[in-house]
Parts: sequence; structure tokens; C-alpha cells
Amino acid sequence: NDGYNAGGDLLLRHRFEKQRRTLSVNINTNLNGRTGDNTLKAINEFNDRVYSVDSIDQISNIPDGGYTIGGNVSYTEPVGQQGMLQFNYRLNYRDSYSDKRTWNYNESLAGYVDLDTALSNEFQNGYLTNSGGLNYRMGNRQKMLMAGVSYQVADLQSDQLFPVESEVSKSFQNVLPNLMFRRQFSRSKTLMLFYRTSTNAPSISQLQNVVDNSNPLLLSAGNPQLKQEYTHQLVSRFSSNNVDKMSSFFVFLTLRNTQDKINNATFTTVRDTVISGVNIPSGVQLNTPVNIDGYWNARTFVTYGFPVSPIKSNLNLNGGVTYTRSPGLSNQVSNISNNYALNQSTVLASNISTRLDFSLSYNATYNIVKNDIQPSLNSNYINLNSAAKLNWIIWKGIVLRTQLIHQRYEGLSDSFNQSY
Repeated sequence: NDGYNAGGDLLLRHRFEKQRRTLSVNINTNLNGRTGDNTLKAINEFNDRVYSVDSIDQISNIPDGGYTIGGNVSYTEPVGQQGMLQFNYRLNYRDSYSDKRTWNYNESLAGYVDLDTALSNEFQNGYLTNSGGLNYRMGNRQKMLMAGVSYQVADLQSDQLFPVESEVSKSFQNVLPNLMFRRQFSRSKTLMLFYRTSTNAPSISQLQNVVDNSNPLLLSAGNPQLKQEYTHQLVSRFSSNNVDKMSSFFVFLTLRNTQDKINNATFTTVRDTVISGVNIPSGVQLNTPVNIDGYWNARTFVTYGFPVSPIKSNLNLNGGVTYTRSPGLSNQVSNISNNYALNQSTVLASNISTRLDFSLSYNATYNIVKNDIQPSLNSNYINLNSAAKLNWIIWKGIVLRTQLIHQRYEGLSDSFNQSY
């Protein structure tokens, strides 16, 4: 693949004579493109009811790219002694295209000259968003509260130009509330809370209705009927620093829920099937993106650091838990995948002098994966990482530097378990 990516950003900010009255205008753009060539040669043997051999010999090129241009205007107006209103308007347009052509090898002509229309597709997508909103902020440095809401209108236009012309047009209207609270109890203790909502449009690869047979036994295809995602996110964090004891304490928590989450629907053929003009033998798996509700993600992280005076070092203790509930479809049946990750790490870092620096670290992550209707995909595995590092300026710029790293994976399977 060869590609490019270029972008620019222009920001103009103006402060009026009246305190807290401001105007800002922002314009941003991005341009990207990519060209690629793919060669696929495969021999697949099927031994279901009748033994058969399928061979593939083809080449394809995949030019794609697009551009994004957008901007926003924000105006703030003071209200009372500690209040402020903020008016904002945002306009953004994203245009993307993809033109995949696949040619099969022709033995009589000794060349890749047979265009495979079932594996070829030209697709263009445009996504336009307009949003206007109002925020109100009140408070000071010790206590601040900001609440607001935006109304967004999004238009999604997808056009298939080859091999058959078709179009899909969708319009979405969303109310996007937001909330932020900050409380500074002292110079060393701060609590912050955030609540945000956002939308996310499907990518062109998720929309493009063409089969990708890079792995002939695990196919994938896009879905032009996809809708945008809508996400609620709640974030809180608390930090405390004790200057006298040179210790620090930090807690982080985030909770996320996504409606119309774009996840995979998996379909395994039980007999020879034709999908989107492609002959798919029995036993082959096809993944297609679909919108599904019920996605949740929760993560918490805690760290505590303090000095170890006898060895002139600092010790940091970290721990956290991550939970992900990911819905999917398997042969038209709903499947919920629950993933639990427990993490613990310890870091001992020296603070002896500018000439001697060492650190000892240990990190362990234990993962538990459970599926409702696909217990064969359940797994428990652990990742262990240990490291020791030393940097010592011995004499006049002569530095002794060494490190020892140990990694261990357990629980995946005998062939995947590693320790080195």
C-alpha cells in the first residue's frame, strides 16, 4: 500500500473589552488517499459430504480515500458575577470513496483479465453533520459546574456505482447533553466529573457491500444499511497529593454505553451458498457489521505512590478492573460476550542521584472471556510482564546501561503459552 494524509487547522480567537465575552472560529480539513495491490493464491479442500477442492488465483487493486472539512463558531457571554453562557455551532462534512476491482487468472490468455464483478465494488459515501448548542457555566476555581445541550442533524448518503447502481440515504436527529463538575477541596485535592454524549458514523469499509476473501475460510463484507452509533460516557477522577509526605493518590472511573453499536454478525454456512454473487462452500464463516444495542464498558483505575526513604526510591502501586459487555449475532442468534480484565502493577523507581537510575516493575493482567451461545470461545488467560532497568554514569560520561525483561502468557493453549 502507498498512501498520504494531509491536514490543516485554523483558529481565530477574539476577546472583547467586556470581561468573559469572547468569540472563536475554527476551520479544519483533512485529505487522504491510498492505493494498494493484493495477490491471492489459495487451495482449499472441503470434506463435508462430498470431497472437493477449490482454487483461487486472482489479483485486486484497492484505491480509496476522501476528504473532511469542517468548522465551528463559539461565542461566550458573561451572566452575573460567576456565570457564563456559551453558544456554539458546528458544521462538518466527510466524503470518502473506494473502488475495488478483482481479476481472476485466465489460463488460456495467461493473464489476470477476467473481471470478477462479485468481488468488485465502487462505493462513495458522504456524511454531513450540523449541530448547534448552548452551555451554561457558573462557579470559580474552587467549585465549577457547566451544563449544556446540543441538537445535531446528520445526513448519511451512500452510493454504489459498480457493479450495480444503488443508493442509501439516511437522516439522524439527536439531542446531545453534556455536564461537567469540578470541586477543588484544597490545593492538593480535586474531584472532577464529566458526562458526554456523542455520535459515530460507520466507515466506508463497514458500509461497502463487497466480499473480502483475503482469508477464503473467514470472509467479511460491509453493510450499507448501517446507522450511526450513539454513546453516553461518564468519567470521574479524584486526585490527592501530600507535599509533606511526597505521596500521591489517584482514582479514575469511566462508564460507557453505546446504542446501535456496530458489531459483527457471524454466519457459518451449513451448505454451499451464494451470498452477494459469491459462491461460499459449506463450513465457511462470513462476518458482516450490524447495529446492536446493549454494549457496555466500565473501567476503574487506582494508583498510590509514596517514597521509600531507606533506599531513596519511590514506590507506585496500581490496580484496576475493566468490564466489557459486547453483543453480537451468531447464525441469527444473539450472543453476549462478557470480558473481565483485572490488572495489578508495581513500580519501584530510584531517586538516589542524577548519576544512578534504576527501576523494577511488575505487571499482571488476568482476562476472563465468557460467551452466551459460543462456549468454545470462552477463555481465561494471564499476561505477566516483569522488568529491571539500570542507568549508571560511572565516570565522565561513561554510562553503564542494562535491562532485563521477562514476559509470560498462560491459559490460551499449550501452543500459545509462552515464557521468555
